[in-house]
Amino acid sequence: MLFEVAVIEVPSVHEQEAGIQEKLVLGPVAVVAKDKDGAIAAALLNKQVQWEPAKAQVLVRPFV
Repeated sequence: MLFEVAVIEVPSVHEQEAGIQEKLVLGPVAVVAKDKDGAIAAALLNKQVQWEPAKAQVLVRPFV
């Protein structure tokens, strides 16, 4: 199945008050996988991106 995966970094409340907005870290990337978890793994495998996992939001959607 084909999926699209994107990773965004969401600012903290303090950063939002300072006017900082969400930042696109990765994507959207098209990957073929059996399920959403496999799509996330395939999209992030061997990617050299710098992001804070605590602030990250991984967005996955099946491409229909």
